[in-house]
Amino acid sequence: MFRHPDLNNINGAKNDFQNKIDQSIRYFQVPNMNDKEDVLDNLMRKIAEQKEPEVHQTKVRKLFYTVSSVAAVGLILFALYFFFAFETYTGGSQQASNVFYLPDNSRIILTEGTTLKYSKITYNRNVRLKGEAYFEVKSGDGFYVDSRQGTVAVLGTRFRVNDEASSLTVQCYEGIVGVHYADQKIKIAEGMLLKGEENKIVVTDGKGKGYPDFARFNFSCKNQNLNEIWPEIEQYFGVDITCKSTSKNKSFTGSISAGNINDVLDIICTSMKLDYTIDENGHVTLTSRN
Repeated sequence: MFRHPDLNNINGAKNDFQNKIDQSIRYFQVPNMNDKEDVLDNLMRKIAEQKEPEVHQTKVRKLFYTVSSVAAVGLILFALYFFFAFETYTGGSQQASNVFYLPDNSRIILTEGTTLKYSKITYNRNVRLKGEAYFEVKSGDGFYVDSRQGTVAVLGTRFRVNDEASSLTVQCYEGIVGVHYADQKIKIAEGMLLKGEENKIVVTDGKGKGYPDFARFNFSCKNQNLNEIWPEIEQYFGVDITCKSTSKNKSFTGSISAGNINDVLDIICTSMKLDYTIDENGHVTLTSRN
């Protein structure tokens, strides 16, 4: 038999559900905000605290960092190239510190403050000079001295170059030197001096085969042991000295002013009664005079 629903039970359930809703509303806690403006301000603050999308910025920054890195590496390589590719000599205040040797063993003497530069990677007997220097060039292919005022070309000789702010002086002590100055080319022989100034060249007598004062070995001592003198001569002239004489422990008193190793040895050996020989490698051997 069909039975009708119990309306009393249904109404009771509905009342019980309604009571629960009312109770939930009654005890519901609204967030602690004063009004709508506070809620809006709080929302805007939270939005402002959020990080902006970095998709495009990241790409830009990556590109910037890449370009910067490449540029930095380029600058470093450029600096390293000039640091390692070129050798620069600078004249000092002591005579021994002004003597230098190029890769082909050519000997140069600089005045104080003079600079000379050459390429270590592709050395082709071409140097750059600023100031005054004395050269003893080994025989070989052309040797070139570039300066602010002109170029000096030689094959193997002794000469002096003084590159000043407004003039060029070249003095030849041995051999032949070619000079290119102010679109003019001229050769000067041993004993001649060239002066280029205001685009004009004047050639005069250069006082023969002497040495400039700054290129002379000047030494003076009193009762100094020979073993203490040899190292200074070796350093200045780039030679090795071996003394096989019993006089090697003797002392020397005197003054020396000479431009080449032979003159220096002549002065010392004459007073010390020594003989010397110099081989093709620049090694000096001293022996007692018979």
